[in-house]
Amino acid sequence: MTIRVCIDPGPWTASFERGHVVRIGRGRANDIRVGHQLVGGRWTVSKDHAVIRWDGTRWSTLNVSQRPGLLSVYEPGYEEVPLEPGRPWAPARHRWSYSIGRPDHR
Repeated sequence: MTIRVCIDPGPWTASFERGHVVRIGRGRANDIRVGHQLVGGRWTVSKDHAVIRWDGTRWSTLNVSQRPGLLSVYEPGYEEVPLEPGRPWAPARHRWSYSIGRPDHR
């Protein structure tokens, strides 16, 4: 799996094997750190935000954040939809993307 993250000023890429559980959030213990800056005096991403794991046939995502509205998922051909806390999601296709952060500051 290759995760491509686009954060100003430039892209960052990391690769993870299928057996690895990938953790995303602003905390230092995460594999991918995003949103670790205050915007308007507030955090835009939870300390522990999402967990991505291989379920044997495809990648699945679990929103582990306690804050609603900070994670949206998108697949080509489908609408972008919010993934609420505690809700799992598995893409139907091989390509997908996430939007992490408040809607006004992704």
